[in-house]
Amino acid sequence: MQVIFGPGEETIRISVILRGTGKRISPVEKAAYHEDVDVFFQGNAWADENFCMEWAKRSYREGLMRGRGELPKARSILIMDNLHAQTTDEFKEYLAKHCNTLAWYGPSECTDEVQPVDAGAGRFLKVEVGRQMDIWLDQSDNLERWETASLTASDRRVLITQWMGAAMARLNSQQAYRYRLFEKCGMAMTVDGSGDDRMTLEGLDKPYTFVYDEDSSDDEQGSENGNDEPEGRAE
Repeated sequence: MQVIFGPGEETIRISVILRGTGKRISPVEKAAYHEDVDVFFQGNAWADENFCMEWAKRSYREGLMRGRGELPKARSILIMDNLHAQTTDEFKEYLAKHCNTLAWYGPSECTDEVQPVDAGAGRFLKVEVGRQMDIWLDQSDNLERWETASLTASDRRVLITQWMGAAMARLNSQQAYRYRLFEKCGMAMTVDGSGDDRMTLEGLDKPYTFVYDEDSSDDEQGSENGNDEPEGRAE
């Protein structure tokens, strides 16, 4: 899954990477995919450079424009891990020029502490996908079909998108929870420091004092270059 979400009312579609080329997928199967899930194919189901560029063009940019016909006037920020495919100049330049988006990278080896996905959204989606699967298994003869391996690869691909779409819809419906995940990780930090007491990074057993740098120009340059940890910023 390519999970992307924000703390506000606007939501972005979830994506799934399936193994294969996708060249022999029938129109019937494509029409059966969940309407709010973008499906991509890659030989090993990896998020490589080609996938990241295709995702930025077909899913992310389209998601920003959906319902308004143009990009938001306010610049967006996309907080990512240091996955190589997401740190290439081509990817960052596309986000800046065609999505009005600043690419921001968290400190290396700190995903568990500073990414809202790891703070709870990832587990939320896994549990909800499992719940959707259980609901499906309880219907008609689905359990028998599952246990006898009578489902085709096409059937399974469609089901995956349906379960993921339903799970993401539930996450999107809980804005207060999504915002809390950003607070927890320090991704909703304010200029004046208000709300810092709401930060509860994983692994911290006592309050942490965050240092503020009045000049953030070096920080922004570092983030755009994909450095592991922006200078002058305590995370």
